[in-house]
Amino acid sequence: MTDAQDLALAPILEGRDVLLRAATGAGKTLAFLLPILQRKLSAEAAEGSFALVLVPTRELAIQIHKVCQGFARVTGTKSVVLSGGQERRYQLALLRRRPEILIATPGRLMEFLEQDAAILEDVRVLVLDEADRMLDLGFRDPVLAIADACPQREQTLMFSATLGHAAVTRLATGLLVDPVKLDTGKSGQMPLNLTHQCIYADDAEHKIRLLQALIEQEPARKSIVFCNQRQRVERLAKMLGREFRAGTLHGDMTQDERRATLNSFRSGSITRLIATDVAARGLDIAAMDMVVNFDMPHSGNDYLHRAGRAGRDGEPGIVVSLVASPDWNLSESIQRYLECPFDTRVISGMKARFSGAPTGKKKLEKRKAAAIASGKKKPSGGGSAPAPKEKERWRTRKNLGKRRKASAAPANPDGSGPWRK
Repeated sequence: MTDAQDLALAPILEGRDVLLRAATGAGKTLAFLLPILQRKLSAEAAEGSFALVLVPTRELAIQIHKVCQGFARVTGTKSVVLSGGQERRYQLALLRRRPEILIATPGRLMEFLEQDAAILEDVRVLVLDEADRMLDLGFRDPVLAIADACPQREQTLMFSATLGHAAVTRLATGLLVDPVKLDTGKSGQMPLNLTHQCIYADDAEHKIRLLQALIEQEPARKSIVFCNQRQRVERLAKMLGREFRAGTLHGDMTQDERRATLNSFRSGSITRLIATDVAARGLDIAAMDMVVNFDMPHSGNDYLHRAGRAGRDGEPGIVVSLVASPDWNLSESIQRYLECPFDTRVISGMKARFSGAPTGKKKLEKRKAAAIASGKKKPSGGGSAPAPKEKERWRTRKNLGKRRKASAAPANPDGSGPWRK
């Protein structure tokens, strides 16, 4: 068992609420699925669903469903996925079979609840997997509404690689009752089997050339290239697709397209996946040994989840970030947050002119030095700067020596206004 499973199995079997923080790839899925299946076998028969698992993405829902099917096959326990990308009629037909375990994304489940199509009255166990990601996607209110729709709920479990921010703490306080708080390590702890590197780049075009050279040089069996924009994903896929067998994965694709891409990636038909952060959570793909950040992630937690796709099951992996001048500050803050310095790497014959601090910062330092040298700013070493020269303005001297013009109309004798006949 992994550390997460070793800590969580006993309290979950006892029926306690659990709040678990564990690094990505720590086996959280089995940590809650196995005790749920055991409790279902021991519980009295019920017509409705026994457990509900809420996840932020379709891919994670499908992956948990496959794991559940593998372990529950001999018990007759049925599980169903409710997520976007599939026809509602098909999913309604699945719900009519009264599956014991529901695995759903909050958005699609709320659609069924609003239509009175999903019955959660018999749900005893509610699981929030990757709870922080659901909050980041704006699912706080749907999660609370779904929890309220489970009146027989006896146990609530929250799992994530990062549970540090205040919103997750408030959600846990509102949903969990006297929870067992479990922690397999420091928040933001990076797996030790990963190597972290950065390659400096001058601009986006230079990044593309570096990425092509990196894929050619690095003997990775499978790799994911992360971008922050869907348009960039499509552009890179067109440039790399034929030569490097690359596929795409992003939120604009239909569920069938996303499933086909992941199946091809798992089978080895494609070996490079160009993706947005929809691929950063929950994907467990064997032989994944390299992650490339074409665009730097927006936070240290996002970097942690991206990096966690490589080096699964303790195998060595490499994470390479392409850092241009606009990315430098973000790269430095991520390294400080994770306490994980990046090794600088240079592709032969493609060294960037940019080598660290952003150009804007260098210019600012030069301006400060020039200001001190010209006497505009007091030197830090003490002494007095010369008094600044008073600026001579045209408006202060343009009327010097000129006579004032007489007023256009004489005043009344009493001084009350213009003269009137």
